[in-house]
Amino acid sequence: MKKPVRVLISILFWIALWQAAAMVIGEELLFPSPVSTMRELIALMKNAEFYKNIGTTFLRILAGALAAGILGLLLGILSGLFAPVSDLFSPLMTVIRSTPVASFIVLLVLWMSRSKVPIIIAGLMVLPVFYSNAKKGIEETDPKLLRMADAFRMPLIGKITHIYLPSTVPYLSSAAASSFGLAWKAGVAAEVIVLPVISIGRQLYYSSNNLETARMFAWTLAVILLSLAMDKVMAILFNGRKELKNIPAYSTEEHGNDEV
Repeated sequence: MKKPVRVLISILFWIALWQAAAMVIGEELLFPSPVSTMRELIALMKNAEFYKNIGTTFLRILAGALAAGILGLLLGILSGLFAPVSDLFSPLMTVIRSTPVASFIVLLVLWMSRSKVPIIIAGLMVLPVFYSNAKKGIEETDPKLLRMADAFRMPLIGKITHIYLPSTVPYLSSAAASSFGLAWKAGVAAEVIVLPVISIGRQLYYSSNNLETARMFAWTLAVILLSLAMDKVMAILFNGRKELKNIPAYSTEEHGNDEV
């Protein structure tokens, strides 16, 4: 059986289980059925405000994730090349991984406007993952290539662009696959707490507060689909399909920060 067929069967199985659970509970207010959720999602998609909320949240999270990814890449490369840089930044990355997301949100609310908090939270999810993977890629560079570069007296910038960076690509693919989806979920969770005026998090909060459970499920389904889409896009952009099969993600779950 081909993989797309297996995936389709798996999705249908879980939708059927969802429907069965909704029928057993028998109360749409507590647990809406897939049909009710899809009906509500379609209704939301007919409203321009739906796309405005999604677009604003997406841009916030993408800005934070991309900025943190670039910063993590640069710091990871420097830490892999120079031990003092690693000694300086590794404790900071450990603190970021270990600190609960809620603590960051509470602190950030005191320091900046609420609309900026999800941007920083998304970045904090991505930064240590890209840092660790970039550093790991530098450290795992083939020593034979480095010896050859030394024999030809290749300058450091040449080593970085032609040897070190290519060796980090599989690790960066893994970082993108494991961190951008996490950034999306953490960013939306931050929005639920700080309630920016235009955001998915605000819509989730008010749907729950008004006991509009089907609408809350519909917004949640939209978040899930967008998170999956972001994971796929990032994996393709980093051209990491093959590498992802062979190299495990050096992600936050391995370092104790799963409190999203």
